[in-house]
Amino acid sequence: MIRDGVCHVVALKLDRLFRNAADALATTEEWREAGISLHLVDMGGMSLDTGSSMGRMFLTMLAAFAEFEGNVISERTTAALRHKRAHGQVFNHAPYGYDAVDGALVPNAREQKGLERMRELRALTKPNGKPLYGSPHSPLNSMPRGSSPRMAESGIRSVS
Repeated sequence: MIRDGVCHVVALKLDRLFRNAADALATTEEWREAGISLHLVDMGGMSLDTGSSMGRMFLTMLAAFAEFEGNVISERTTAALRHKRAHGQVFNHAPYGYDAVDGALVPNAREQKGLERMRELRALTKPNGKPLYGSPHSPLNSMPRGSSPRMAESGIRSVS
């Protein structure tokens, strides 16, 4: 992890150094046992020295707040994406079958026909019972494409 002879680790921010509070506390405890102190620079101009008991207490609180902040950001992002999906708003690239127009998803008539044809062909199987769309000679290979040259099998399976 850290080479011999190192006695200090200097980092700008705690949340960029560890995944969560438990990781921060476990790793810094290993460092403490090895005689290595963590110094956080982004503390309002003051350095946090985890070599002292006061520094360890502040580290514990900071780690908890950093994990909390990350979780809140994740929850807000998930809620925002869920809202955009529910209201037909673009939140990434436009999915096959739609175009992004002024931030909204608008059905693409040509690709919608392709999606309908995929639904029909997906039900077809080869004589051995395997799906037809996995074949290089599949009629799905001639389907109208958006920006993607070939629709992946997983994409075809997920068309509803």
